Amino acid sequence: MKFSITEKPGKKIVGIHHKGRNDILIIICNGKGATKDSGIIKGLAEGLSKKGSSVVRFDFLGTGESSQSKGIFIRQMVEDIDAVAGCFHHYQTIILLGGSLGALPAVISSFTNPKISGLVTVNGFFGTGKLDSKHKRLYFFYRLLMLISPRHRKDFQYWRENYHPEKLTVPTLVIYTKADRVVNPVQSTDFYSQLRSSKKKKLAQLPLLKHNLTGKGDVGKVVEAIDSWMT
Repeated sequence: MKFSITEKPGKKIVGIHHKGRNDILIIICNGKGATKDSGIIKGLAEGLSKKGSSVVRFDFLGTGESSQSKGIFIRQMVEDIDAVAGCFHHYQTIILLGGSLGALPAVISSFTNPKISGLVTVNGFFGTGKLDSKHKRLYFFYRLLMLISPRHRKDFQYWRENYHPEKLTVPTLVIYTKADRVVNPVQSTDFYSQLRSSKKKKLAQLPLLKHNLTGKGDVGKVVEAIDSWMT
């Protein structure tokens, strides 16, 4: 079922709700360049829904069908996630599934939003420059903007003030692959090592072929890992 949320005047979030059999909702937080209609995102949503969970896939502001927002801002992404979680607050359990760049705002929302009761990251970006050469340039460009742009500086400050994996208490599953050629897998292992307060945590190294899960069987492996962790 398609839905839309007017977060603020002129800011509309568009998403798809896959209704499952139980009281668990999984919200997929896309990585950079992906939308709710990307084949991989649809595959994850449909696969997890078949396992029984309800799933929401949505477009962050400035992507897909959601209204435009200039640039990538972590705070805005967190606000988008919180708006979606608030729309589906009637679910007993809400789990965030953050892939690549989507992992960072998902971590912050899991720490700051009491509605969130679980977190899954897949090949997550957790805020360091341990990236391939292309994305490392984008990372350092963001850091440069932080020095010269007040809005970027404010966003970076928000990120640093609210990113506290060591204080994260919700159950957390960290999925990664050693074959990742975009985000260095050490980002996931380092993040996992900081989860000192999580009630239930698991590090899962999967034989995935691609960072963005476009390898044959990648989506199915992630779906099975998440379902096994939840049951």
